[in-house]
Amino acid sequence: MSLRSHLEAHAVVMPADLRGACARAEIYGGGLDTALLELDLLAPSELDAALSAARGLPSAPTELLRAQPRPWDRLDPRWYERRLVAPLAERDDRLWVAIHPELSDEDLSALCSEQAALEVTVTAECCLRQILSEVAPAPARYLALAERYLRALTLTTDPDPPALVAEHAPRQPEAQAEPPRDPAAAPVELRTFIPARLLHAVPFPEPAAEPEPAQIPALRARRPPSAASPAASSPPTEPHSFIPALTRPASPAMSSETAIEAPPTREAEAPRQPSERPPSAGYVPTTLVHREAPASAPAEDPALEALLQAALAGSARPERLAAELRARGRAALHRLVQRFPGPIELAREELRHVASPSAQGPLLRLCVAIGEELVPLILSRVDDPDAHVRFYCALIFQELRSPSAAPALAELAFDADAGVRTIAMRVLETYSRASTYMRALKRIRGELSGDDHRRRALAFQALGTVRDVKSIPRMIEALAEQDPGLRTAALTALCSITGQHFGLNIERWRAWYASRCDRTRVDWMLESLAHSEVAVRRWAADELMRITGQRLPFPASGAAAERAEAIERWQAWWSAHQGRLLS
Repeated sequence: MSLRSHLEAHAVVMPADLRGACARAEIYGGGLDTALLELDLLAPSELDAALSAARGLPSAPTELLRAQPRPWDRLDPRWYERRLVAPLAERDDRLWVAIHPELSDEDLSALCSEQAALEVTVTAECCLRQILSEVAPAPARYLALAERYLRALTLTTDPDPPALVAEHAPRQPEAQAEPPRDPAAAPVELRTFIPARLLHAVPFPEPAAEPEPAQIPALRARRPPSAASPAASSPPTEPHSFIPALTRPASPAMSSETAIEAPPTREAEAPRQPSERPPSAGYVPTTLVHREAPASAPAEDPALEALLQAALAGSARPERLAAELRARGRAALHRLVQRFPGPIELAREELRHVASPSAQGPLLRLCVAIGEELVPLILSRVDDPDAHVRFYCALIFQELRSPSAAPALAELAFDADAGVRTIAMRVLETYSRASTYMRALKRIRGELSGDDHRRRALAFQALGTVRDVKSIPRMIEALAEQDPGLRTAALTALCSITGQHFGLNIERWRAWYASRCDRTRVDWMLESLAHSEVAVRRWAADELMRITGQRLPFPASGAAAERAEAIERWQAWWSAHQGRLLS
């Protein structure tokens, strides 16, 4: 059975989204599975299971997808020259291979008849192309997807989503550093992305659906990476823009029929504030090398400079470079961080679709490979005058996990650049189990009672982005503020957290919260699935996927009977799983 037939038969993807993915595959090339990942319609673990079920073959073990060296001499070259089959490993005199998801049944039969002692597995096209890049070049499109895909499959799922419980539910402090999670991804699986889904199978990932400037979002279809340009890649500068969880995350791409929808705006946007720092430089092509931080001392070590050039060019494996730089001591690591973030390979055209750090550039991949030793050096650059540097200083802590990053991320909630603020809060949200998280939130909440209206508005925005339910009472009271910017920021945050929209009616907000403060955010989102406004319904469905990691199709624009059936499916899932998730 083909992957498309399997997805249609089991209603894994909404029909309109599946048609969009098929159209993308026809336009940009590659298989349907590649399009599904690029549009963030399936998480890597879901796609892996779907490929296995569709082809009736086991999924390729993750450790074999990463294994080196490979027995290329055991496989007839015509198979891998056609990019259909790749050797994985030899075990007990049996050759393990991975096949392309769209390898025909006839070719599969021929392969099995030609090759004795064969173990056949299936994997995503991007992983196959990454393996085949050992013998022939592969487009960066596949390599970036493969890194995110493999990371998502190897990371441990976190059963306790950070923003899952209501205000009264206690958090459990964590004294140890968190293990890395895979992100939305996502595009945030930023998707491509990051994110970090909040039940985590992906962390930034991204990154992740998030309200945009006014209350409930107008969701936009993500443009293909090939359409991006440096001019279109700068992050938005409005004071009220959000992205989904980087680790996300991951909200499904919208079909062309439902992509544009006016948000139910009730208040004017807050006036722009003068920037204290230069705006973000945005996309940096790989042909350019980002300016260095001022060197503390001249370095004339040719061998070290050769290593750094290899790091910037991505011409050597990150693990090997990491070992060599560690062996040279702190001075070498300092020189590396002076080049941070290095060339960026993906245009950042929309903040709701930010790729995981390792998918974005060779120096970022190297920094993640080096690990904890770089944390203090990167934190020393979070005040860099260039917003481009600050953006990636925040983003890298999606994968370079360290509780010490949480306070610095909290400070970036008040950055002059909107893109930096947004990415910092999305990454901070993934640290909700860290011992430093509550202290970081306390720092942001402290600005709510200050005299600086701009910082107060940014604090409301930040707390709305991280879904801080404890700030809801303060947000409701702020709806009576004279400053329209403060009212808008508080209302935006309220709608982001609750999935409701009562405008500036303080009494309705108070009544709603008083009757539901002892329930979880999942319950709130389930209630919003039945909202009268389609934009709110769609947003609530995306938020449910984001905070639970579960993808149950919801026809936000469908008939009432269809929506009722989908709500029943969500309620049944939540009834079956809430005990485990809230324990």
